[in-house]
Amino acid sequence: MIDSDSGPGTVAHKCTLSTMNSSRHVTYFRQLGMLQLDSRIVMPSLLRSVRRMVEADFLFFFWTNEKGAVLAEYEDPPSPEGVRERYFAKFHDVEQPGLPPFSTAARFGPELSVVPDLPQRVRRRSAFWNEILNPLGSRYQLVMVLREGTHPEGVLVMHRSALTGPFSHQEAQVLREIRPYITQGLGHTPPCPATGTLGAPAGGDGATRMVENEEGLLILDRWGRLLSRCATSGLLLQMMQGARLPQARLPEQLPSPVTTIHRKLLDAEVGGTPFPPLVVVSAWGRFRLRACWLDGADGVRVGITIRREIPLRLRLWERLYGQPLSARQGELCLWLADDLSYAEIAERMGISRHTVVEYTQTIYRKLGVSGKEALIERLLHPPPTPG
Repeated sequence: MIDSDSGPGTVAHKCTLSTMNSSRHVTYFRQLGMLQLDSRIVMPSLLRSVRRMVEADFLFFFWTNEKGAVLAEYEDPPSPEGVRERYFAKFHDVEQPGLPPFSTAARFGPELSVVPDLPQRVRRRSAFWNEILNPLGSRYQLVMVLREGTHPEGVLVMHRSALTGPFSHQEAQVLREIRPYITQGLGHTPPCPATGTLGAPAGGDGATRMVENEEGLLILDRWGRLLSRCATSGLLLQMMQGARLPQARLPEQLPSPVTTIHRKLLDAEVGGTPFPPLVVVSAWGRFRLRACWLDGADGVRVGITIRREIPLRLRLWERLYGQPLSARQGELCLWLADDLSYAEIAERMGISRHTVVEYTQTIYRKLGVSGKEALIERLLHPPPTPG
């Protein structure tokens, strides 16, 4: 049952949502289904898109089996260190104040619910609130369960602080409307397929044309010891290894691709042989590692960059949000990422070749571009907003 709209912050959220066209949300998430990609490679983009529609401070997605047991999990942003470990060790499938056990909620709970705001005295006595929700700064939670028939497939939990304010009826309705299309978009492969698969779209190779999405940096010394790192590097390394529960901290040991690329740099210094980047593929994406000397070849510091690449189609889908295009024009943008003729696109969209050409010219005119590659560049790198 959805709570009332009263509480700090609600008016601002309702004003934001009242200006949105609900049908555009539905149209946007319906297009997710045509990507036909592994659910793990989709998840970071998906959560960013959900957050554009309904504000949240933390989002957690849990993949589940039919009994509601967790198969994998992704967080945006990563939770503070130790929170996830405590949650799974002590609280995960245990009833908490205002919350049923996780597996019960996944199997039998409502498809969408706002967790009741508990009295302060109850929160103070609750270990779950003190050890999990307080470190997250979470005061309000919204839970959305994804099911295929009666079988749970995943659970999305959104968290807000007291400053951000409670979830409103209107925001819950937005999530209710897009929920079937999120379920459909994540249903093309099992929740946790074998590491190393990216999935492929039906017809065309747009899902294998990859573009850079995130980047991390490690700094090692000449002997391979870690000196420093950026905030995203630990998460990217764990995703590169195909971890079920990727988190921000570094693995206990640097993965073999890191030590391999470090050794190649040392070998190149000795033999003078250039070497290409190291490429690793997991269910979370394609990862490209490069190494270089930070102080020149006679220095002691080695920089290793880790870039996560995702299918071009997925990146374009994320960029379509808010574009002045109709549903069919947005769908056509995704097909244009493939190396297909107008006739082939027409067959896939169920429209005439003439209509495809007409839609294409309309898209070019609306976005101020002159061809397919210019369109892709415009969507990937939109011009800055004036002012």
